Amino acid sequence: MNCLIKKLHHSLIASAAACSSTLAFVVLPAATAATPIEIQYRQAQQLINQKHIVEGQQILQKICAAPHPPVQALCLLAYTYLAEEKTITDEHLIEAEKAAKRAIKADPEYGLAYKLLAQGNNLQSKHEIAIVQSTKALSVKKPEIKAYLQRCLAYEALGRHKEALSDITYYTENSDGSADMYTLKGSILFAMKRYDDAIAAYRASQKAQFRDWTTYRIVECFEQQHQYDKATDELSKLIKINSQDAEAYQTRGRMQGLAKRYAAAIGDYTTAIKLEPTGRFYKERAALYKLAGKTKEAAEDLRKASIEDRSQF
Repeated sequence: MNCLIKKLHHSLIASAAACSSTLAFVVLPAATAATPIEIQYRQAQQLINQKHIVEGQQILQKICAAPHPPVQALCLLAYTYLAEEKTITDEHLIEAEKAAKRAIKADPEYGLAYKLLAQGNNLQSKHEIAIVQSTKALSVKKPEIKAYLQRCLAYEALGRHKEALSDITYYTENSDGSADMYTLKGSILFAMKRYDDAIAAYRASQKAQFRDWTTYRIVECFEQQHQYDKATDELSKLIKINSQDAEAYQTRGRMQGLAKRYAAAIGDYTTAIKLEPTGRFYKERAALYKLAGKTKEAAEDLRKASIEDRSQF
């Protein structure tokens, strides 16, 4: 899995498949009072939606301590163990699996429970198992559409780009058209070397939510196609938005260098260095000076790079 996919994979497995908003009880007739368990469940759901995961989890643990808790409560409890990726432990994964399996025992046709099992296995890099569980989540009588995302992530982790693309395409068109999902689609297309299609997906992501990071992905696509002028144009737009972005100047300078416009490239690196003097920037400008035949300036930049590198320690 390339570094971009890996980054997306880890950030999306736990967060993008959030399920709490889909776990409401069946609406009761107006004349029927809510039971204590229903009231507690709704309190837990509200807390989780407000990112108070631990507090919601504690309420759900009490509900699920009963012999036959609602399947929705079991699934929401499983979700709480997977909701905060940075703090997930082996114990969390075990507890999530237990709750999801109890939900399946209570209702074998409840797709969300299988999706949660797939989510846990993706987090453990058990991608083949995650594919089986996601497929089951989609084939039961009460399917869970978010299983397309989990199966996509598992396919992509295994390098099965075609299947991953099929799943993320269906998912973005029928469930979640967020910036993250289009970025994931673009990354899959990039891995398939379908650069024009990847650019289209990244632009859809930008339309949903503008982020500098996505612009760099578009630039990467143009670079792979040796379309350095188009890459430069994208970075110029980004610099207009944020003229203090040293990385944007550095990247534009690199594109200018690849296009053999050394004077312009050196100018961009000079601006980047003024904004953020780093050893890397000095070394890259030194390489440009050398290509431009300015050996004295190149040597001076290498000396400055050495000073910057030593200052980091």
